[in-house]
Amino acid sequence: MEKKLLPLTPLAALQVERHQIPAHGLIPNTSIQQRPLIIYRGVFPAPTPAAAQIESHIVAVGVCEPMWRYQMYADDHYHTTAHELVIVTTGRGRVNFGGEGCQGKVVTEIKAGDAVLIPAGVSHRLVEDLDGGFELIGSYAVGAEHWDLCYGKPGEEEHIANIKQLEWFAKDPLYGDGGPATTPTTMFYAILIPLPMHFDNTIFSSCSDDFGEHESRELCTKMVAEGTLSYLDMNTTMLIHIVIYPLSHPQLPEVAFWANITD
Repeated sequence: MEKKLLPLTPLAALQVERHQIPAHGLIPNTSIQQRPLIIYRGVFPAPTPAAAQIESHIVAVGVCEPMWRYQMYADDHYHTTAHELVIVTTGRGRVNFGGEGCQGKVVTEIKAGDAVLIPAGVSHRLVEDLDGGFELIGSYAVGAEHWDLCYGKPGEEEHIANIKQLEWFAKDPLYGDGGPATTPTTMFYAILIPLPMHFDNTIFSSCSDDFGEHESRELCTKMVAEGTLSYLDMNTTMLIHIVIYPLSHPQLPEVAFWANITD
């Protein structure tokens, strides 16, 4: 196959999404290696290159090897033997990452020119082909074991154990050096703050302890009123997204109060 690099959206202008997705039943999602699902929005500028040209670019970068062209399967499935890079060559599709019953699933639209780096263990499926003709290129690390298919069913536990041993990419499969796959990020879980029906000083103190110099009373008030909160920390220029749950939440023991910090 010919090796020829294509012009990509400059990293400074690229819209990148990173998602940590909790385990759901026997679907591990990102819980094992803590490598986030990465969505590259518009990495190939319009007009989207032909599939053969994109495959040539992937080979030229030398991190992944193109293996197939097809839609994404309509059933929840994941891989345990390899991380997967998919690139949309035509059409638009609504996809589910995490599994249908997963509370932290990511349901989003991807379209021609987008790419998604799917860590081993992350469930994915096509929910809807929005225009007809939705097609992907699927690629895996050079030298990786042939991909398997798991569905979150009993008997797959031995396969799940493989994920711990998988190496991550030394270079980004599309950009090479310095791309999103190898850009340092911090994604962590903070302490769950149980919220009673009414405020008290204990709750405000807890917020203050977790978030340092932020105005804890104002922060907690906004959290309780809206249930979720996104704000920009002007001191560190970090985007903080907060999700909280009341004490009455039916799955409270399994829920983590989390902060997602992106670069």
